Amino acid sequence: IAERRVKAAAGELLAIGDSYKPSRRTIAFLGDIFHWDNPAGTTTAGTPLERDGRLQKMIEVACESLIGIIEQSATACLTDVIVVNGNHDETLSWAFQRILAERFRNDRSVEVSLEYTSRQYASQGKTLLGFCHGHKAKKRLGQIMALERPREWSGSLCREWHTGHYHSQAAIETIDSVIVRTCPSLSEPDDWHSEN
Repeated sequence: IAERRVKAAAGELLAIGDSYKPSRRTIAFLGDIFHWDNPAGTTTAGTPLERDGRLQKMIEVACESLIGIIEQSATACLTDVIVVNGNHDETLSWAFQRILAERFRNDRSVEVSLEYTSRQYASQGKTLLGFCHGHKAKKRLGQIMALERPREWSGSLCREWHTGHYHSQAAIETIDSVIVRTCPSLSEPDDWHSEN
């Protein structure tokens, strides 16, 4: 189910992006790619989660699906890839980033960020974008961007953060003159989400 939903959403987003005939595109994975982080089926912090399947299968399907999206993007334009960790999957996020770096090592159309930080940035012209999962310091992201990227901040007219974390809440808000876009999860509600 997850594979089908991710491929459909990515196909739609890539088609929209391709209609603008970009020379370059950024694909950002905003954390919680993998629902749980270990064979016990818990988050990085140890919270038990409802799950359907084996860890090995989840890793296999996620990597194949997401690598396919990057490959599809790279047929249309140069593609930059950013991976930030989530609160569910810190270990597997960093492993996934390393897998991508190795897979695309000699591919001139794909560049994988090798920053292993929970907040990453992309700057193009007068636009500065920040990417993070969004489970920490959300109300201070504008200040953090100015402190962590002062040169790009001073030269930008458009500043945005792209976050995840909230499974059902799509939102756009402005915090300290920076637009913060929260991208909701594509996952179906499990028992916990249905009840809460």
